[in-house]
Amino acid sequence: RAAPEPLWPKYADLWTHLTRGGESGASLSRVSETRARATYDAFVRETLQLCQTLQLRVVPAARDAEADPTASASHADDEHQELEDDATTRALALELGEGVAAENPGDMQTFLCLVDLFCAVIANAPARHIERWLTTLIENVAALSAAHPLLSGFYKIARVALVAADDAGVFEESFCDDDEDDVKESASDRLAARETCRAFLLDVLAGAERLSDELRAAALQLLLAAPAGLLAARELA
Repeated sequence: RAAPEPLWPKYADLWTHLTRGGESGASLSRVSETRARATYDAFVRETLQLCQTLQLRVVPAARDAEADPTASASHADDEHQELEDDATTRALALELGEGVAAENPGDMQTFLCLVDLFCAVIANAPARHIERWLTTLIENVAALSAAHPLLSGFYKIARVALVAADDAGVFEESFCDDDEDDVKESASDRLAARETCRAFLLDVLAGAERLSDELRAAALQLLLAAPAGLLAARELA
């Protein structure tokens, strides 16, 4: 039996198109730009809300029951359902590792798909939109990863956000003598975002060696994607 096809890829192109203002040209009208900003903001906001709402707790995995001769009929009845759930089971096992299981498998599977959708959309949306969200996004991801330390999805979200911010020039050092308040505020916001991202990366780096499997791979990918200047070479060594 073929594994069920995930639904999130069907929405990735749509969300990406909307975050571009629904237009294919290089420049957008004011209305289209406003619409694109609103769509991007709603997408990031709802993603964070879902991450906080979904039940992502993990519990010790149940051991397989010993063989019971009287249960063969029941096992046969369950076989069809087990085949349908096989793809989900493998995905959760890869994410969580051995010895633990999702307390709410449905919510955990939703989370895995949400992470894939978020990464696909943010990677292809206009990078400039990430700047106003970067500090809030990383602060939330840091808190969520601390609350759910076995989930690699939060590292994946952080990585795609950092790459987008780097593409948008958020981490470039700027020296401006302009006294305009909005210029000063922008520079202050960028400095705050830089410090927030660096603090999170240092936390990830400090615990990376204790991680294993999928979680460690995601942490290393995040660290390797860190924009130049956020981490010193000696810190990565």
